[in-house]
Amino acid sequence: MSNYNPCQMQFKPGAFFLYVNGLGNSCADAQNSVAAIASVLGVHSSTISVDYFHNETNIAGYISQTLFNHGPETERQNASSYQLSKVIQDKLQARYSAYDSPSIIYGVVFAHSHGAALTDLALNFMEQQYLQHLIVICYGGAKLIPKSKSTMVVNHIREKDHVSHFAVALASHDKSVVNIFQRYSSLRIMGKTKYEAVTIMATEQTIGAAIVQVMGKEKGGNRPYTLQERHDYLLVLIDSYNVVVHPMLQEDNNNNNDCSKTAKNSSKSQDETDGTFWGALKKTAKNVGKTVVNEIQTAVNEHSFRSYMSQVSNDVSCMLSGAFPYQDH
Repeated sequence: MSNYNPCQMQFKPGAFFLYVNGLGNSCADAQNSVAAIASVLGVHSSTISVDYFHNETNIAGYISQTLFNHGPETERQNASSYQLSKVIQDKLQARYSAYDSPSIIYGVVFAHSHGAALTDLALNFMEQQYLQHLIVICYGGAKLIPKSKSTMVVNHIREKDHVSHFAVALASHDKSVVNIFQRYSSLRIMGKTKYEAVTIMATEQTIGAAIVQVMGKEKGGNRPYTLQERHDYLLVLIDSYNVVVHPMLQEDNNNNNDCSKTAKNSSKSQDETDGTFWGALKKTAKNVGKTVVNEIQTAVNEHSFRSYMSQVSNDVSCMLSGAFPYQDH
């Protein structure tokens, strides 16, 4: 939006700082994050304060709106983003002067996780003359805010913050990501624990990857697969699923029907006759499942606002010194 060199920017006396929290945060959670930001700001000046806008969106609401376009939840989030826009614009208007160049900054919005998605919507309601005096910095945002929406927009995402990477893909309506999310949700609805759900999904992924690899080894150059080869491929796929995944779905279920019992017997039979293949496949799948669980835990930790505090500190230091050497991560 601005053609000014970022290094020419400077804060107007009395500039504001506003924090917008992510999913499932209580007011107390948001206040704790504000306190952390305030402690960083206080190192530079005792007169600088930071406020917060409480984003009330929870995980269930996020799923309803993102995956299923749930009308009431969409309306609620739109209303919330409009309220946020009013808060920001009122703060900008209170400091506005027609004599100020776009290099004069009135305020900064720090948005974490889903707070970035809410802020992105809020910017749509605001007048352009005020946005040229606003800096927006996102940490692990659920959506990448376009740089054109304010005089300066920065989207920080840590390398292992897969929660944010996943949310960004989901916001872009990546069908493969949506399918993964829906599969995980269906397994949880079936009563599977988080560990069981990701193990099953990892198993399915392992089976799919193994079969694609086998089928990818063309015999005789680019010769198309024969009908028999395609038939064999389907049998292997179905067998793999029945032997490895289906028994996992039926695990600890005291109300198994005859079909599931047959599947378990089939699994036992296959393990006895083809122990090396099926045993190795199960072991690989469970190891992948454990890895996925560990990665999920790491991603959740990396996604927390606390994990971004060193970046916040660096950003604050740069801003207040007038350096503004930002690059998206």
